[in-house]
Amino acid sequence: MSLAFEEVCKALEIQPGATREREAVAVRIIELCRRGERSPARLTERVLTEAGLSPMMTVAAPPNGRVCRSPETQSSRPNL
Repeated sequence: MSLAFEEVCKALEIQPGATREREAVAVRIIELCRRGERSPARLTERVLTEAGLSPMMTVAAPPNGRVCRSPETQSSRPNL
């Protein structure tokens, strides 16, 4: 649960001092756990999806600024 909590807060850019927002995330994660979900990855994905943020949008670009794509989504164009 704590891993999912930290990942969600990081993805939503919720600062440590944002008590209300952090509590809302914690309450939702706890609720999902009570319903049986235990996977940190699925907890994170579910909360981010409910918040209107696709989990794929949370992947940071590498230092060179180029976005890496999976083979399924790569186009024939090179990354510029």
